[in-house]
Amino acid sequence: MLASKIFIMCPIPSLQFSYIDHKIENPMRIFAKNDYFCSQINNINTKQVMKKVLFTLTLAFLATTWSFAQENDNTNQKLDSLQQVVNKLSSQIDEDAEADMQQKIWKDRAKYFNLSYVIQKLQYKDIDGLQYESDFGVAISRGRTYYLHKKPILKMIKFGIDWTQFDINYAKYGKITEEATSDNGNNSGSGSSDGDLSIDLDELDLGMHQLDFGMHFGLSLTVNPVSHLKVNGYYRFAPTGSLILLDDEVSVQFVPFNVFGGAISYKVISVGVEARKGSAKYKNFSVNEDADVNIDVDSPSDVDIDNIFNSEKINFKTLSTRVYISFRF
Repeated sequence: MLASKIFIMCPIPSLQFSYIDHKIENPMRIFAKNDYFCSQINNINTKQVMKKVLFTLTLAFLATTWSFAQENDNTNQKLDSLQQVVNKLSSQIDEDAEADMQQKIWKDRAKYFNLSYVIQKLQYKDIDGLQYESDFGVAISRGRTYYLHKKPILKMIKFGIDWTQFDINYAKYGKITEEATSDNGNNSGSGSSDGDLSIDLDELDLGMHQLDFGMHFGLSLTVNPVSHLKVNGYYRFAPTGSLILLDDEVSVQFVPFNVFGGAISYKVISVGVEARKGSAKYKNFSVNEDADVNIDVDSPSDVDIDNIFNSEKINFKTLSTRVYISFRF
């Protein structure tokens, strides 16, 4: 038996211990136990270190992932902001283009100037079946459409008020003939030897004409199905001053006309057709066919005017169809 002071060494100082004056039967056994114990301690330490390393790596990975996610979110936010700016600019450009197109289609084409070919009839309302038909007729008019709303309904329909500042309509119903005879022998006719001028009123023929001058007010409906193409229809009330000349008869009156029409237009050019209808009791002045007037050259003021002209009222009805070309600007 060995009696000695033996230190049991271990890599960890706190775990060192000794046996003093211990009787050791088998020293190698003690050393073997010590080695085993130290190896277990080393294994524990290794596991703890590995756990710390693994924990540290995990934290680093999570931090890196979080940082990357934050950077990715920031990038996405920047991209979203940029996309919003691009969308806003694109929308603004589209709105400006649409506003420019609307300006060209509607506001820049609100005025109109019409040149019309006229087919017209003049009827006696008090005598059935008696009417005159025009051999030739023309009309000119100018106006503007005032739209009632800025944006088109369904992006293509607008209502408006038409104001035609002037409308001049002329129709020729017959031929113009005029005859006068004097006593100088240069023209056919007869005259007295005392210097009188003789006029045969039965042969006075000035032809058959009608001249109307008026304005229009009314409602219109315009449809813009595509591009600059437009189709419109309208109704207008047209207070008109009318003058009718039938041979030696002159009739004048204020006539309320009703005008219906429609047109198809593309940009500046437009073609259309409209109908006019109006009737009134005209003041008629005619030459007295029974009067044979001798005018004294020396005293022409002695002529009896009441003996020359007759006055009465006649009901006339005017029906017109006008085909026109229009310039819109």
